[in-house]
Amino acid sequence: SWALPAAGTIDAAGNPHFAWAGYQLGRQNVNLYISGSEDEGETWTSTLVDVSGAAPACTAYRCGWSYLGAQIAMASDSAGTLYALWTSSRTDRAPQKLFFASSTTFGATWSAKLDLSGSLATVEHAFPGIVASAAGDVRIAWMDTRTSPRWNTFYRSSTNGGATWSAETRLSGGAAGYRYIHADGFGFPFGDYFGMAIDNRGETHVVWGEGLNFNSPGSIWHTSGR
Repeated sequence: SWALPAAGTIDAAGNPHFAWAGYQLGRQNVNLYISGSEDEGETWTSTLVDVSGAAPACTAYRCGWSYLGAQIAMASDSAGTLYALWTSSRTDRAPQKLFFASSTTFGATWSAKLDLSGSLATVEHAFPGIVASAAGDVRIAWMDTRTSPRWNTFYRSSTNGGATWSAETRLSGGAAGYRYIHADGFGFPFGDYFGMAIDNRGETHVVWGEGLNFNSPGSIWHTSGR
């Protein structure tokens, strides 16, 4: 089995929390956890957030068995609410969907998971990213294949802790001079290079990788906005 660390945050009380995935070499279910400590890391409590079917195959793109499997990210806002965004599937080898949940009990309990995919069951979702700032201000980004076989990066935000969400905004777009980038998207996620941050002006920054396949060629892209 493999434990793959994914993300971490420090809540308003100074407690650390980490999100991670437990894999069984790509052959069995994937368990998604969030672990937290209230004594500066002396002891930890792990909460099972979701269970996904086995990861879909990725051999056509020359990538490993976990590359398009279940993944989880997390963040916390200034009020201490924890947020989790992850991908998972109900059955083995099926495309991953996008889910969200929150916790106001420092990770002890979580809200019912909310499906934020907004697309057909055949659409693959990957590389969830999430950031938070002021109370209720949470922002997410991810990649999906709604224009299959192309991939794109999308963004949504919420000002009320995930109760309602903005419309989806496509962040990726056409760019001249790159043979793997087209008007309807890019060839494949290039590496697991995906990150988000909020600056002191309140703008969101997102970085991600676009490429032809898992190995080459590829490049890292950035955009920012509200």
